[in-house]
Amino acid sequence: MKKKVRKGANVWLECQTKSGPFPDERLVLIELDHTKWAGFINVRWLKDQDHVEGSNEVLATISSVENGNFSVIVPGESPSSDRLEGRVEDLVEA
Repeated sequence: MKKKVRKGANVWLECQTKSGPFPDERLVLIELDHTKWAGFINVRWLKDQDHVEGSNEVLATISSVENGNFSVIVPGESPSSDRLEGRVEDLVEA
């Protein structure tokens, strides 16, 4: 059973990772619906912190929920990605 999705809730988002410029950092790509986020994330925010390349999950925080859609804050640095949005029906809270 899914929990009620609400602002401030933490969620795991599927992502792809590659090695980053520092041992405790990964280059991460997240794709939700029609939006993408690419940037660098500290490994403490990843579900499998020892995994370097391939599929993983990143812990993000919901910043808004409206009309069946949500926006999230990803705990990392992105030089070019915009707001990351998706459909509530696709989410499961952490």
